[in-house]
Amino acid sequence: MHILQTFLHVLQVFVGYVLMLIVMTYNAWLGAAVLAGAGVGYLAFSALFPDNLRLKRSNENALGLEELQVLSN
Repeated sequence: MHILQTFLHVLQVFVGYVLMLIVMTYNAWLGAAVLAGAGVGYLAFSALFPDNLRLKRSNENALGLEELQVLSN
């Protein structure tokens, strides 16, 4: 499972760098396509994976304010 997560992370970083290079060409149409794709992707996948579901999962393993204060001292 960890190998799959590692591969998906590397793939996400690679795609991010490719999109950054596309935007850095300063071609307005390509930049607009990247932004439109990000918007359409967010619209499509936010319906499948709502933010409150991700927040609920992350809060289960999160430290409380008291624990954070103890760790910072």
